[in-house]
Amino acid sequence: MDSMNNSMLELNNNSSESNDYSTEVDIHLTFESKMAILVGITFSATIVIGLVGNSLVLLTYLFQKQMRSTTNIIILNLAIAELLFIFLCVPFTGFNYVLSKWYFGDIICKIYQYTANVTAYVLILLLVLMSLDRYLAICSIGNTTIRNKRNVNIAIIILWIVVLVLNLPHLFMWEEYSYSISNENRTVCILKYNIIISKSLDPANESELVELETAKYKIQAYYSIFFMAAYVLPCVSICIIYGLLMKKLKEIKGKQVSKSKRKVTLMVVVVVSSFVLCWGPLQIMLFLQHVVKVDFEEIHITILIITNCIAYLNTCVNPIIYGFANQDFRRAYAAILRCDYDSRNPFNTNYTVVGTQVNKHDIKTEMKNLRSKSNQVHL
Repeated sequence: MDSMNNSMLELNNNSSESNDYSTEVDIHLTFESKMAILVGITFSATIVIGLVGNSLVLLTYLFQKQMRSTTNIIILNLAIAELLFIFLCVPFTGFNYVLSKWYFGDIICKIYQYTANVTAYVLILLLVLMSLDRYLAICSIGNTTIRNKRNVNIAIIILWIVVLVLNLPHLFMWEEYSYSISNENRTVCILKYNIIISKSLDPANESELVELETAKYKIQAYYSIFFMAAYVLPCVSICIIYGLLMKKLKEIKGKQVSKSKRKVTLMVVVVVSSFVLCWGPLQIMLFLQHVVKVDFEEIHITILIITNCIAYLNTCVNPIIYGFANQDFRRAYAAILRCDYDSRNPFNTNYTVVGTQVNKHDIKTEMKNLRSKSNQVHL
């Protein structure tokens, strides 16, 4: 979600009311010069690293059949959502922050904001699903009636459809808007309710005052819903799931949970934690700014940009976590990078455990050879 345009329009608005317009413009221009380099470097790194990393995850799933576990199906969809975000959101946000103008037209504005909201919801809900998958993997040992690829695929398809449909109103809630600051015309992609607030209204006109108050209420409702539905409630759900998981682990014997399952669970915990930590500051900042109406003065724009950079960096972190935390992903990455797409034996070994499956054909063949050699010796 792009809130800098909303902030700058509010800044322009508030400065006119306080008769300190020139000071606010100086703040704005100083911000542009100081933050442009940081934004450019951060967003460029996000695009390059995120594109390479998530493409590796995608290729790993497509070409290494042994990696197609239920958890990795969810990881695949995380990579798809992050690639959509990188292609359709990060570049536009970067250009918008650096240039402080929107050059891409009204249609792209709507698509950009729609995609940003869709991917935000999909990412956090997939993490909830991944946490639930880990709970079932450990707490429902031997029970595959619920936790199987078919059910996971159905759940993910439903998730995507629901999120895509429920976010359709965003196509009508954001639009391109032009205004002037320091005798310079600016075009922004902005939440339309902020346009109503930015206009000069007649205090004696009751209908205009009602429209103004309604717009303020809708802005608060918009950011409250986003904060609760795309961050707080999913995070609470994840905490509950892992609380139940920890309780279950204390009840069952350690030997009942394999080492590989524990490692995968740890990897998922790290992925979830990185998302919560990266997106938390931005979510809290938006909530305080638009709902609580905390007066940050000029520094809030700098904080907004920094928190936005941290949040966007999360899109390139997950593939790195998979590689560090999971040996199978490291091997799969290496196989893809050396263009070894043989899904039957991607790691060039006779006994390779990939994900959670074993190449049984190779083991049986080797066992027959050993028996044959043994018989020859006895003869």
